[in-house]
Amino acid sequence: MASWTDHTDTRWRTGSGQALCLGELLINPHQQQIETFNWVLDWEGMLSPSSLVSLLDKHFFPKWLQVLCSWLSNIPNYEEITKWYLGWKSMFSDAVLAQPLIKDKFVQSMNQ
Repeated sequence: MASWTDHTDTRWRTGSGQALCLGELLINPHQQQIETFNWVLDWEGMLSPSSLVSLLDKHFFPKWLQVLCSWLSNIPNYEEITKWYLGWKSMFSDAVLAQPLIKDKFVQSMNQ
């Protein structure tokens, strides 16, 4: 019989725990709390690259791109937006940034 820790470990290794955390992540350029995001990225070595990319694609980038689009549509300060963009991008490891889907998301956001 499996213990509850076996189930918990499996849950976290497959990314469902990180998905819950990213689901609760609020993206606010004026008062950003990034602890939850950093905690999820700390699991990078325990998740397959495809799992992490999928999590970010489904639970991070839709929120992030929505905030960026909204910010760009309201008389933006491009210097602030550039700092915000580069700050977020700097939180990703080179290995994650090299993933084609992640690379595309950042390129797509700059084309906005």
